[in-house]
Amino acid sequence: LHDGLGMLNKPQRVASLIGMRLLDMVIQATRFYIAAKLLGIEMTWESAVLIASTHFIIGVISPSGMMGTREAGAAGLASYLHVADMSQAAAVGVLILATEAIVNVTLAVIGVLRLGMGRMFTPRA
Repeated sequence: LHDGLGMLNKPQRVASLIGMRLLDMVIQATRFYIAAKLLGIEMTWESAVLIASTHFIIGVISPSGMMGTREAGAAGLASYLHVADMSQAAAVGVLILATEAIVNVTLAVIGVLRLGMGRMFTPRA
């Protein structure tokens, strides 16, 4: 607990962490905005921020894993906000999921190439 709270003892560190989280949310909202535009769905920046925030929060609290749960929640919110109907909103979520999968697999391959398979499964001394 002491080490965890130690992160909060420097105002510069807290400000930089808040700034990084805000930058992350801007990037996530931009992803939703661009994905909607690519699919021909009219989405405002305000809706993109709200849907992206919901997408993130569902991913954090979902006990059954992120895949599918986040997309369904984001699609439901988009439908509720009248941004798009449920099938269009689900298409935006699936496009986001597909781009995340490409990035995650690419970075995983780079990580395995950098560390090697043997090192990944070998316990540290």
